[in-house]
Amino acid sequence: MDVFRVKHILGNPDVNMYKKLKTSSLFNLLQEAASEHCLQLGFGSEYTINRGFLWVITRQKAEFISLPSYEDEITIETWPGPTRHVIYPRYYRVLDRAGNVLINASSIWTLIDADTRSVAGYDRHGIRLDGLVTGNEISLPRAPEQIQFSREQEFVVPYSYLDLNGHMNNTRYFDLAEDIISSPAAGDSLTALTVEYSNEVLLNETIKLKIGQDGKRYYICGDTDKHIFKLFLDYSSLL
Repeated sequence: MDVFRVKHILGNPDVNMYKKLKTSSLFNLLQEAASEHCLQLGFGSEYTINRGFLWVITRQKAEFISLPSYEDEITIETWPGPTRHVIYPRYYRVLDRAGNVLINASSIWTLIDADTRSVAGYDRHGIRLDGLVTGNEISLPRAPEQIQFSREQEFVVPYSYLDLNGHMNNTRYFDLAEDIISSPAAGDSLTALTVEYSNEVLLNETIKLKIGQDGKRYYICGDTDKHIFKLFLDYSSLL
């Protein structure tokens, strides 16, 4: 197994008003690269959706060195770590045209039953990846760092935020977050983030949000009648 690589030139849909790569666009590109790699490894829809299983991400983490800009060419590298029973680690790097590392990321994936929405054990789906150890891996994401809550608000999930799994797409949590905090609109760039997804949220459901802030560091927690997600974002100066 080799590291999977794909090139992409940033266009208008990929960037924000400051012509920098949007957070949600970054994670969409990472997710698409991971999906394409799984397809090449022989674990496409015939092994998942067609058998009643769905790939879901439970945690994600990213460390930012520099953000690429509009019309920049980037290379996304991705590779799986060794499967851990029902946990599928995956790692990423984003490089510029010269091969300099711009972003490092890691994620934890799992498979769920499309009907019951419960984690599907390996004995049922039989998907196992031996994975790679390249030496370029950052640590896998842990629970997001917490900051004391200072305000609350609500968010109703719109149709446009849903994906083919019928729930709010994981990349949309970043759009939600960056719409309700001040640093992104002020032009601050991310240095680090960690997110944890606990349960799915569906069309027209109301998420009760709690927001904590410490300077340019934010912690956002969302719940319905159950816990949905936790997200830590740090917009302190890039390294």
